[in-house]
Amino acid sequence: MTLAAAGRRDPVRESFEEFYPQCRLRLAGRARMHGLSQEDALDAAQEAMLKVFRNWNSLHGSSAGERTNYATRALLSVMIDGWRRRGREAGAIGLMCASMAPGEVESPSSSDALDRIRGLPAEQRAIVLLTHWGWKPREIAEDLALDPDHVRRQLHRARTRLRAGLSGTEGEL
Repeated sequence: MTLAAAGRRDPVRESFEEFYPQCRLRLAGRARMHGLSQEDALDAAQEAMLKVFRNWNSLHGSSAGERTNYATRALLSVMIDGWRRRGREAGAIGLMCASMAPGEVESPSSSDALDRIRGLPAEQRAIVLLTHWGWKPREIAEDLALDPDHVRRQLHRARTRLRAGLSGTEGEL
């Protein structure tokens, strides 16, 4: 028997039940944008929503934007965990970049940018992509077990390399 059937309302649970359908498909779409298959994207979104549900009591009073940001971060965590499980030697970010086929990009300049990102060393590629997803250097450092200053240096070097490559002055580095 559900709480509603028993005549009792649980506003915290009801708020999650409203949030879930709005957010799950959005998360699956984000996962697809990062190269996951439809099935894997739905699985990752479901796993992220489980993380959200486990912390819903503390998120219940938050704004919709804060809850969505938390869900997005949970999704990124789930995806990164999945890539790590596939093997560190292959490199989680290498798997992400390999799954981004050049034909998926609409403009030639975007395709060139993706090719340049794929050409970065694995660590710089990981830092650039995580930064693009909104992670701060401190958070990247914690997740990758690196020093925050090292992350900042690698991000600076990657950006310099990308800027030079996209402006046609790559040979000058």
